[in-house]
Amino acid sequence: MANKKIIDLPAGAAVLGTTLFEGSAAGLLSERFTGDQLRFYAAGFTDKDDFVYETFSDYAAVGAISVFDKGSGWANNGVGTNASIISATGADGRTQNRLALNNGSYGRRMPWGAFWNRIKICTVWRINNGSTFLNTNGYVGICSGTTNMVDSATTTNFAGVRWGDGTGTSTFTAGTKISFFDVPTFRAATRRVNTTTDRGGLSSGHTVSSDQGYLSTSIIELSRPVFANDVSSVNYSIAEASGNQTSVQFSHSKNLALFMAGSDITAGNLANSNSDTAVSIVAGVTAAPFAFDQSTGALDTINFYWPQAFNLEIAAFAIRKIQ
Repeated sequence: MANKKIIDLPAGAAVLGTTLFEGSAAGLLSERFTGDQLRFYAAGFTDKDDFVYETFSDYAAVGAISVFDKGSGWANNGVGTNASIISATGADGRTQNRLALNNGSYGRRMPWGAFWNRIKICTVWRINNGSTFLNTNGYVGICSGTTNMVDSATTTNFAGVRWGDGTGTSTFTAGTKISFFDVPTFRAATRRVNTTTDRGGLSSGHTVSSDQGYLSTSIIELSRPVFANDVSSVNYSIAEASGNQTSVQFSHSKNLALFMAGSDITAGNLANSNSDTAVSIVAGVTAAPFAFDQSTGALDTINFYWPQAFNLEIAAFAIRKIQ
């Protein structure tokens, strides 16, 4: 099929064939994608069967929030605890709204539920703090439902990534251009009821911006083979990649979460989709496969948890069902 031309409309919309895109999606598609890449992202937005995106600028009201009903591709509303929408100013002077978690959590059921074998979570965020802190202990991954998520004392089921091992230190560091945190090694982890099981270390040398104007990047992939039923134990693999001390000082946009969803970190080469990815992320590492199952609950819900008494700010995240 021949490539289609993108037409920019005055209202900020773009057209691919007979498909109309509006708002932030139109701007991103018009600016960055052509040909096959564009058709991939167009399908994600229109069919809503393999891709979801949450940009918190879609939430106009600043203040506490417990229900999330915007974004692209979702079939269900999300929930939040100790969550709020805040206004922040980027390095270029433009303002944007972000999700702030303060000893809080976010969860939203994915439209494909637990029908996945490989999934990717791409996030742009920053830590709003100005000094070294202990016991980082945040979580990003997939849980079962929105009632007993990873922060619960009765977690139903969870698989994903943990910041450190519960005792790790995030060191406040002055960089050439901005200050940032050297955060502890990310760990693959699972959790049930009140027990977190460490599943092995991932890459080290992680950094997260502390500067309001600069957003940092993270990619997490989870994969598992075909299994007969929820009690079947199979080998899960978890991979992770994020910025280092150099790339953290680049000024990234919130739409980078959407763009990163097209790369592949399990191949060990994050530059295989576009050169933009090469400057934003350091090489990914996959933890050793581990046996796990869904006997206590189907893994169907994206889950962020931040336990600190200062904000983790999330500008946007994207999830792609690869298989």
